[in-house]
Amino acid sequence: MSRVARPFALTLLATALLLPLVASAEPKSIDKVNGAIETDAGIEYGDLSTVNGGISVAEDSTAQDVETVNGGITIGSRARVGSAETVNGGINVRADALIEGDLETVNGGVSMAAGSS
Repeated sequence: MSRVARPFALTLLATALLLPLVASAEPKSIDKVNGAIETDAGIEYGDLSTVNGGISVAEDSTAQDVETVNGGITIGSRARVGSAETVNGGINVRADALIEGDLETVNGGVSMAAGSS
């Protein structure tokens, strides 16, 4: 094999081995009964759910559906959320966050900062 072909063949082999690992990665979902959930900035998450505790979606991160029964929800700046629902708690949406679905609360308020939608 020539000196030019060998590095190309190794790169092609590495790509073929690693591509299925990257393509099959699913966002991490978090499901709790007791306790708060705090996400890390810039990470993509699946569903976030807790019964007794608040949920904080960090800035620049993504979550699909965010649900809690007894606790508030905070959606950080430039975060993207599918929907957010709480029974006993408020929902606070920070600047430039994007909510793709509904915001629902039974016993609590909803506040949205400038630039949020």
